[in-house]
Amino acid sequence: MSWKTALPDGYEPPMYEPPVWFLKKTGQKWPPSNITWPPKRVVSQEKFSSLGPELDPQK
Repeated sequence: MSWKTALPDGYEPPMYEPPVWFLKKTGQKWPPSNITWPPKRVVSQEKFSSLGPELDPQK
């Protein structure tokens, strides 16, 4: 049986930069070749939708 992930194409898992001592001890390099670092900043460009017509002031 085959399955497909629900994650979108191009999704990268959340990452954090490990401490330097850990990288030295394990012989790893930062960032790994399959990770974009630093991550792209995501800022919404959406405009707020209308909340309906203007109401008369309450008396």
